[in-house]
Amino acid sequence: MLSEESFVLQTLNSGLYFLRTIRDFAINIQLSFLENNSEYISTAKDFGDRAEELIGDLMVYANENVTKEALNNQIFVTAYTLDTELLTEKLFFIDIDTTITEEQSKLAAGFTQNPSQTIIDELMRVNKSALTLVTNFISFCENIIARMSNNDLFSYSYISLIEAMMTEANLYKLNLERLSAGNNIDPSFKADYEYLFNNLLQRYASFVRGFVDPKNAEVILRAGAFSSEFGLIASEYKNAIVNPNVAEELKVRSIDTIDRFRDFLSEVIEDLLDSKTYFIVEPILLDNILTTANYFKYTLLATSY
Repeated sequence: MLSEESFVLQTLNSGLYFLRTIRDFAINIQLSFLENNSEYISTAKDFGDRAEELIGDLMVYANENVTKEALNNQIFVTAYTLDTELLTEKLFFIDIDTTITEEQSKLAAGFTQNPSQTIIDELMRVNKSALTLVTNFISFCENIIARMSNNDLFSYSYISLIEAMMTEANLYKLNLERLSAGNNIDPSFKADYEYLFNNLLQRYASFVRGFVDPKNAEVILRAGAFSSEFGLIASEYKNAIVNPNVAEELKVRSIDTIDRFRDFLSEVIEDLLDSKTYFIVEPILLDNILTTANYFKYTLLATSY
């Protein structure tokens, strides 16, 4: 069974990452529709607002209650999060709660032994609300995909991007259900988890290739190469009979690829912020992809075989 201390740490570490991710996904969906789809626009905005509210609830308890590894790997905010939020506001005329980012940038690591029942009860409430939010968000995405696939709905987003959003949302849902049941992480799920994140980063690298101005051949080629690398590792996870030696080898290769991908994304975002390259998506989506890579690196470093 999960200890109360582990429940607090895991709720905060995973919740602050996944809720921000869903917030950013909701903004992407909100901005991808035409004005005549006002119902979808307002629904997506509501999901983003609710995710921000839950992040705010978690932040009440986050300082000195998150791990040093989470902060070092920048799984909540990156060096570019605030700037990409401000640029997104400028380009798309929307309001983003940047105070959350400023507060998360100041978080200190720590560990509260014997957390109070008040903290436990409040975090359980947040997890319950987050489970409702993510379950409804998945249904919302399923509806969008079904209607787009039937040519009943137009969006500037890709169906495959929304499918990737659903993958992350489902990972959060599984994690919330585990935390609600008070269970530790099942060791048998680790290889599947690593496969899923390699598969996600394969898709995200492919999206970066598709989002950039076609004249930027270097970004297109490098993003395509990373997509192939992550795809190969994901395929090996899926097809290999995983034992401790094989799992450790795949983990090392994943970390190496992630580190190079993170450097690439940092260059891309810096060029975007310096107006040296152009993307057809809101800047925070690129920062969100970087944060996903950071989170995967964090989970890999926490995994042992």
